[in-house]
Amino acid sequence: MSRSIRLAWIVMLALAALLRLAALNHVPLAPDEAASALASLDAARGAGWVSTAESPLLLVGNGWLFLLFGGGDGLARLIPALTGVALVGLPFLWRKRLGDVGALVAAGLLLLSPTALFAARRLESTCLGVGGALLLLTALMAGAHDDRLTRLTPWLIGIGLTLGLTGGPSFYDVLLSGLVAWVFYRWISGAPVRSPLRTWGRPALGGLVGALLVSIGLGWRWNGWSGIAEGLAAWLTSWRVAGGGLSAVWLLFLYEPVTLFLALMGLVWAVKKAAPLALALALWGAWGLLVVGLRPGATPLAVLAAVAPLTLLAGYGVQQTLSGIPAALFPWIGGHGLVSFVFLVPAGLALAAYANESAVGFIGVAGNVNVIYILGAVVLISLQALIALLFSLTVPLQKVWRGVALGVALMLLVTQVGFAWGLAFVRPTSPAEPAVVAATSPDLWMLREMLDTLAIRREQRRDDFEVAVVAADAPTAAVVRWTLRDFARLTVTASWPVEMKGVVIAAPTATPPAGEARAWNGIAFSTIQHGTQTIPRCQSMAPLTCHNLARWYLFRRLNDAPVPEKVILWVTP
Repeated sequence: MSRSIRLAWIVMLALAALLRLAALNHVPLAPDEAASALASLDAARGAGWVSTAESPLLLVGNGWLFLLFGGGDGLARLIPALTGVALVGLPFLWRKRLGDVGALVAAGLLLLSPTALFAARRLESTCLGVGGALLLLTALMAGAHDDRLTRLTPWLIGIGLTLGLTGGPSFYDVLLSGLVAWVFYRWISGAPVRSPLRTWGRPALGGLVGALLVSIGLGWRWNGWSGIAEGLAAWLTSWRVAGGGLSAVWLLFLYEPVTLFLALMGLVWAVKKAAPLALALALWGAWGLLVVGLRPGATPLAVLAAVAPLTLLAGYGVQQTLSGIPAALFPWIGGHGLVSFVFLVPAGLALAAYANESAVGFIGVAGNVNVIYILGAVVLISLQALIALLFSLTVPLQKVWRGVALGVALMLLVTQVGFAWGLAFVRPTSPAEPAVVAATSPDLWMLREMLDTLAIRREQRRDDFEVAVVAADAPTAAVVRWTLRDFARLTVTASWPVEMKGVVIAAPTATPPAGEARAWNGIAFSTIQHGTQTIPRCQSMAPLTCHNLARWYLFRRLNDAPVPEKVILWVTP
């Protein structure tokens, strides 16, 4: 491996750590995150362990972290974030099969994937399950013809099983689709299926022992002996329980445009060259998307089960595209791609103007937006054809398409980076984001500050200040409890506490008794916002009018403001 490639991997991992670890606590935990964090926090405080958990690794791991450092939003998300960083580095193990450039491209796509980035910045089991399955399938599919990776196979199997069996349901999405692809790969390669599995006995046993130790928390959680089956039980249950959000197919097209484009390029090369590994990667991605799409209870981020193999296929496609280019032509093809990208930018700006319903005029035509954009599309295609003809003077005609593909890939990359940045840092709690099923309002932080102020005025500490939460809804109770976790005397009830004379946080439907209503003052706070379940429709098809759809796709804006759930802080003078 050359020095430049080694440096590129160092930069890749540094960027992955920066994007996944920076400002992990800048948004409050969502309802499902809060429920998971509370289970670990209660255990750390000696209140006992929950009987079952979707991810024993998250439950026990956060329990140890909270025991050592106390609870915190960023600390609760640390384990998925670190797993997300490792996930970006996983294509390094595939570099012998994909090539140095192909492995770097796959890692770069995972680095900038909105799905992978958002999953790593949430207290969710997706990254853990996907990471465990990928380690196992890397040992199966990438280990052949790679002596160095073969020596690592026992470690990959052991760590992969430990991580996957305790990580969560997504482990089985990736494992099921990956095993189908692996059997197909061995079949078209003419290799036996059973022979690679003969050496798996001892490392698999080690992985099972590791998973069992994680499940019981190294002896801290003695009721966790069934933990290695809890992820499987949750996965099987999700086939009978409906989840929320858009289907996995829509999410893949909405968030991963450049990954899909490059994966399609990889599929073309795989078919053209009849490459067994690339065809297996394509089957893996397609089957993973099918499994997640058919599973009713799959979370939106479960689509990562399909994104991971598609990034590997995309890396293969880029490697094959570059392998047939002489070194002297690289500057010309790169220049062609940059020029093509520059002339594609106006198309993106025009779409943004259309989304914002800005006035457009072109060669005397004004008001008829459809005619303007049709003319603009004709001009854009003509310019691209003219650019390709000009570069064909120095680049062989059969290689000119590579410059066009580079320009399109750069345009889609810019779009995907915008989606990733918006989802992870700008709008992580926006109901307009399809990946956000439910989010906690930052208003609860203001509620915590107000309670701190009340405690100071009453000359009480947090652990002496009595707070009652009246909430029949479990998600609301979870986010309020987690936000006010430092108030030790906080209690949750289903009805108004009769003897309570201090502070009560209640749903709008719960009010003080009629005879005491005048003694209480109430202030409303938002708690939970739910994500969108539908895609905006075009206002008209003839003439075509799709401002709402374009505005939602580019900027994630909805015409109607979301209606959040609320609680009321009741205090007595």
